[in-house]
Amino acid sequence: MFASRQNTVHAARSASVALMASPSALHLACETLERDEPSIAEDDQFWSSTLENSAGLEKLAPAWQALAKSYGPTEQFVWATSCLSTLDASRPLRVVSLHRDEECVALAPLVLRRVRGVRRLAVVGVNELHEPADLMATNDETLHRLTSLLVDRREPLVVERMLAESPTVAAFEHACRGRAILVRRPAANCPYITLDPSWLEPESHLNSGRRSDLRRARRKAEQAGPVRFEILTPGSADVDRLLDQAMAIEAKSWKGEAGTALAYDARRAEFFRHYVRQAAEAGILRICFMHIGDSPAAMQIAVEQQHGFWLLKIGYDAAFASASPGLLLMRETIRYAADAGLKSYEFLGRAEAWTTVWTSQERSTLTLRIYPLTSRGLAALAVDALAAGGRKTVAKGRATIQRIKAWARKPGSSIRKTLSRGPVHLFSAAIEPQTQDKI
Repeated sequence: MFASRQNTVHAARSASVALMASPSALHLACETLERDEPSIAEDDQFWSSTLENSAGLEKLAPAWQALAKSYGPTEQFVWATSCLSTLDASRPLRVVSLHRDEECVALAPLVLRRVRGVRRLAVVGVNELHEPADLMATNDETLHRLTSLLVDRREPLVVERMLAESPTVAAFEHACRGRAILVRRPAANCPYITLDPSWLEPESHLNSGRRSDLRRARRKAEQAGPVRFEILTPGSADVDRLLDQAMAIEAKSWKGEAGTALAYDARRAEFFRHYVRQAAEAGILRICFMHIGDSPAAMQIAVEQQHGFWLLKIGYDAAFASASPGLLLMRETIRYAADAGLKSYEFLGRAEAWTTVWTSQERSTLTLRIYPLTSRGLAALAVDALAAGGRKTVAKGRATIQRIKAWARKPGSSIRKTLSRGPVHLFSAAIEPQTQDKI
């Protein structure tokens, strides 16, 4: 049995290229796979549905909003609908929901994306915005039922930048056992601050050198003109004007020169305009400015939600760079968040040199890739492994085809049976550790 398991792992390491190199090998490797019965059965209590038409979103809105009350901004209905109206507008919708009687108890906001020629399910908006997002559920039981439903769909699935501490990770591990190949890899960490009354004086958390830098920056700013800060809660009438002002400031920073500012990225600008309008209506939007004299020198776009201050965009005018306006505005909004009694200041994005000025706390995130044991699932694994391994992997193709053929012809050599005996990550060996982060 040990030798058989060794052969299976060895075959998995090069299976991707072999399957891509030979359609007949792909067919042969899949011959032994028989469709399982769904791992959860609908009954009088639980039932599921898949929304494939955006026209039905408004009907789902009350249930979605109720379910998302304990989640951050990226799981909210307004975030998803803004993505679906802009960034994901051309992609087929697949919102999978689980219900107990009349109550929605779990939800996965998904779209179909084509990656490397293979269609996959993906969480709405994450690929374009790169912010952490999760599935939603009322408890562990409903989360396990939802992940089982998703694996039962037998479609490749990618969940990017999920918090490593999320219970969804364990739920997918359980749901994939014997049914799908699960590959996990680390993604960029998210910095944050756990707020308490000491943050009413943010500089008290800086070392002496940083405190000196902050005082020097403030003096330089005041030499250029009167310094003024604004932390605004825009209404619907003001939000477009304030967003335009914030975008103009961002365009004057290095982002403008690099062409990554919203003013030069029409698709993401359209998303933010759609989102901030809805966030303003909900009363959660915060647009913040630092002014030096009559000139706006720095800006932030954020939302205040779930006892947190969530930072979405920052920018500054490079003409005032010597006064570090971004640093000074950050100090003011951290103090504001602590004074408002919020529990955390969430930087989102990824850890950067400027975030380490304020905090060393980071939330670990993972990317999960789920490959069902179907022709499409194995094709997705193949192209992903090929992209990771490059040309060196291709050289192993011919020998691997023969290995898979010999293995698959053995009596009782079912891929599904092998997986059910071993850990869910057995086939993650198909991607060598040194190249796993390139997928």
